[in-house]
Amino acid sequence: MGVLQGFDLTPEYKADVAEVMKTILPVNPRSAGAVFDMFVSNPDINIGYPLEEITVPVLIINAVDDPLTLYVNAQSMAERIPGAKLVTIESGGHMLLGHEERIRSEIVAFLEENSSTRP
Repeated sequence: MGVLQGFDLTPEYKADVAEVMKTILPVNPRSAGAVFDMFVSNPDINIGYPLEEITVPVLIINAVDDPLTLYVNAQSMAERIPGAKLVTIESGGHMLLGHEERIRSEIVAFLEENSSTRP
């Protein structure tokens, strides 16, 4: 699930991972979508997608130790998208384990800051 070997999986984290596993298994019914993501939709971002032309607010949250979505790519994307906000999580892997409160507060703050209904 994108958690580095050696990461301290507490009982709570193990339960979180197990819950996610239940939602993605069995993989077979989603295999066509997974193949599409790997070979069609995701590579587009890496071959000249005009990130510099994005004009909406963008929040990027990525863990430094995420082995599935490399942090260096999140940094690059944040540098290319005008005004993008990058939230760096030091550990927790792809699931950002242990940082739920911070992530929630970052999302809430981002939405409040960029809401069209703010006073």
